[in-house]
Amino acid sequence: PRIDSVLKDFKISNKPLYNKFTGEDEKCVQKSNQTRGSVTEVSDSAAASKPNRRVSRERGSPKKVTIPKSRASHMDGEATASLISAEEAMNRLDTLGLANWADTKVLLASSKWQEVKRGLEIVQETLVAKPEIIDNHSEAVIVTLGQTTKGFTHKNFNIMNAAFDTLTALADLCVEQSKCFPLQTLKAFVPFVSAKFGDRKMATRLHAMLLSVSQCVTPTQVVSRVCHAATKDLKSPVQFEDVLTFLGTVADEFDVSI
Repeated sequence: PRIDSVLKDFKISNKPLYNKFTGEDEKCVQKSNQTRGSVTEVSDSAAASKPNRRVSRERGSPKKVTIPKSRASHMDGEATASLISAEEAMNRLDTLGLANWADTKVLLASSKWQEVKRGLEIVQETLVAKPEIIDNHSEAVIVTLGQTTKGFTHKNFNIMNAAFDTLTALADLCVEQSKCFPLQTLKAFVPFVSAKFGDRKMATRLHAMLLSVSQCVTPTQVVSRVCHAATKDLKSPVQFEDVLTFLGTVADEFDVSI
């Protein structure tokens, strides 16, 4: 009932996006074409001017993502695998011999948000400078981010935005380096960051991060968790509207049906 009410309000407040998301525009076009008895073809020039869509690395194509049942089962198994502990994650990162890592750990554990933010920025900078870290330590990085941000529920938007940027950098590196994003970590952050939908101070970076992760694990893996969290935990119409905006972006950028 809440969603039906939000969808109704959303249709009134943003009809173009509502139509795009629900397929109403397509239905209207089909009905119009049936009435006219002809279909208008899209010119080559118009098609050429269409912006590039994101590519899901799982399929290597921006077309609709359809995962074989065998692969889907394998992915589900990976997604439910146990995570390493925060202590184990830190121990693994300690072995990398990163420059000034001891100082960075102090920043991450600080009670001052400015220092925590700087610590997260250093982690992001380190990932970009040493992309080989993602070969075996992506899970450790994400678990450490969760530990630093109180399970991705921190109320300080500066800290959360820094964490989102770090996750985006990690996901983008996975795509660029053709490395696997640790599926088992999705349950550790997607449901919790979904509570940040509707917060105008975090929306841009939140959307960007989830889109980047979607490129690694397919949109379905991310969207299913976002929708589950939305129907279970979200209450504000502003939050639901932001979720719908995100889903519309996913459908547009990946050219997938949700």
